Amino acid sequence: MSLLAEVTEKIPLWWGLDASVGHGVQKVWAFFEQPLEFDEIASLESVPRSLRDHRERFGEARIDRFAIMGFDFRDNTTNLYSEMVSPGYFEQNEVVRMIRDMGSLPPDNEEIGRCRGAINVYYTFDWNSPQARRLCFAVPSREGEFPSHLHPLAARFAAEAPVQAERRELIFNPTFGARGSYLKMEADYTGDAASRVFGYWNR
Repeated sequence: MSLLAEVTEKIPLWWGLDASVGHGVQKVWAFFEQPLEFDEIASLESVPRSLRDHRERFGEARIDRFAIMGFDFRDNTTNLYSEMVSPGYFEQNEVVRMIRDMGSLPPDNEEIGRCRGAINVYYTFDWNSPQARRLCFAVPSREGEFPSHLHPLAARFAAEAPVQAERRELIFNPTFGARGSYLKMEADYTGDAASRVFGYWNR
């Protein structure tokens, strides 16, 4: 049984997907009706072994409940997203340890401080690696707070990314892995992504 079919059969959830004109469906998202404990995720027969082996590291970072899984069919990976936390939840030494566990050199204190502002973290696992492939810190940023100084493209994105909302709500995702680190950038186009994606647990 594939992981996607197993999740559908065993876990109450609703779905989302990413699609592109050039490649069609690229990623399917499973939004759990209630956040799940790690053991509930690890009990799925088809999850990557590297996910199960990450149990101790999740515990060290005080991550014990998970909200979303993503399935990337082109890259043969799955993402696991932590439950929402408050900015500052992760201590500096926890952030450093999480990044080192990925095989990355810890960044400077400024970058670690930005990572501490994360509202959740998410890992990428695949079936061909004994450890997680990537770690991302999802950090919300209002207009004027985006780290535009990091790169000219970051400055351009902060200034020009189109949004429909009255306020520019941006998210930057410092990403770490054995192959290096980089920055992913997102714009909350409608201004209500947080309530749409994460707020439904409060309904």
